[in-house]
Amino acid sequence: MPELPDLAVYAENLMARLGGKTVQSVDHHGGSRLNTSHEELRNSLCNTSLVSVERSGKEIVFAFSNKAALSVHLMVTGGFAIAADPSSARFRVLTMGFADGFSLVVSDPRSLVTVNLNPLPSIAPDALEVDGTYLRRKISERPRVGGQGLFNGPSDYPWHWERLCRRNPLACQDFSKIRRRQDP
Repeated sequence: MPELPDLAVYAENLMARLGGKTVQSVDHHGGSRLNTSHEELRNSLCNTSLVSVERSGKEIVFAFSNKAALSVHLMVTGGFAIAADPSSARFRVLTMGFADGFSLVVSDPRSLVTVNLNPLPSIAPDALEVDGTYLRRKISERPRVGGQGLFNGPSDYPWHWERLCRRNPLACQDFSKIRRRQDP
């Protein structure tokens, strides 16, 4: 499965190679999850130019001149190929033919690729752009049940330590010396 930096490189390279080109044909070969009909996909993307290719989470999003967007999630074994003869690619899921004679082929031997036309924008922050202040703010906003600890795990409660000491007396020679974890 490609990780976030890999997808960022894919998006950059696909944009450099295909940016500004006109889509002439779109074929969905089945076998993957598609959120719309084949006809609607073809009607939305044919005769439009590719404006941008960006990474959004674990998806690659293709934006077109008619304001349509196509997101592709490669899942575990999916991949992209640019070929003059798209039939040479094995396990085709989606083929976008461009005016210059080349085609972008999305392939997946396990047919797990997800293709979405006009996906909803994500409300989650991008993992590569989150900084420490965002994480500290989110942790401080998190409700604390019982107020015992930050994550309210078993080790936050005194009964956990007492039970641990009963089971293994050597682990806790003197329970009075064990300090409970304090919130920062």
